[in-house]
Amino acid sequence: GIITKLKSELDVDPKLWCPNHAADTKYSVEGMTALGKELLDDFARQGVQRVDYYVSALGNGSSLRGVGALLRDQLGTRLVGVEPLECPTNFVACYPGRFEEKYRRPPTHSRHELIGTGAWDYEADARVEFEFPNTQHMLSQLDGIELVEGSEWRAASQELQDEYQQFVGSTSAACFVAGKRILEREPGANVLLMFYDPLWKYLNLQGVETGFG
Repeated sequence: GIITKLKSELDVDPKLWCPNHAADTKYSVEGMTALGKELLDDFARQGVQRVDYYVSALGNGSSLRGVGALLRDQLGTRLVGVEPLECPTNFVACYPGRFEEKYRRPPTHSRHELIGTGAWDYEADARVEFEFPNTQHMLSQLDGIELVEGSEWRAASQELQDEYQQFVGSTSAACFVAGKRILEREPGANVLLMFYDPLWKYLNLQGVETGFG
């Protein structure tokens, strides 16, 4: 109910302002571009001369447009998006007919747990038509979209906990799945992905293997 409450407060108090990073095309992108510059400085200090792929969840698109575009322009990095198999909104828009060809069935648009992706409104428990402007800006610049289903990112979440002591959220685990796929296809590639947020934020989601307690 936090979104409903926020909207009601904004409607009655003109002094309040919401940055709304989902729709913002300036400040959130500038922040992520600054992060991209930090990464480039780190790469230079560590002697990293190439990043072959940057893997990004297709959520609000600020990291893809900020970090991803900078890496593409500076290092020739290829950009790969990640979406839930259960709700492949951008995949279907970008590659008409490919889902049916690959999975031998029509795509669904159903509930999933990759928060912030797949055009799903968790409050209404329904698909939404809102399109993130930063993601839309970057779709034509993607080199591919990887679809990840629930069982895959849950297994990856457990692997990240058990093998690497990384307790990360579901979208981060899905990006990990996509990164491993790329490395299976291209052993030796340099793949960069972000761990967006910690697992504890998602402990109320059914089916998430938390590894705690």
